[in-house]
Amino acid sequence: MSDVTLENIYRQATQLPPEDQQKLIDAISARLKKKTLGKRVQPSVPYKDRSREHQWLRENSRKYIGQWVVLEGDQLLAHGTNAKEVFAAADSTGIDRPLHFFVEDPDLPTFSGF
Repeated sequence: MSDVTLENIYRQATQLPPEDQQKLIDAISARLKKKTLGKRVQPSVPYKDRSREHQWLRENSRKYIGQWVVLEGDQLLAHGTNAKEVFAAADSTGIDRPLHFFVEDPDLPTFSGF
């Protein structure tokens, strides 16, 4: 069986002097630039200003504690405790990328994990 594995190559590369490590990085980078790495990456999603949604949440979220809300600007598209139903109702509006948000009780302590 061959000793050529990523782990072996990496271990050997870390033993090279820093200038040779940089030469290796440059050589691999140049080779990758020449190859097609598969499918093209789709353009990133355009930025969508959410300031109106955040303002709506500051002013109204206490009315919807324990619920999912879906907003577009300052308009409430859907709300409820069943996420699947709320998301479906929001999808039916045809609005592109509305804000989905679960409203937690601000008076309860936040979970910090362990």
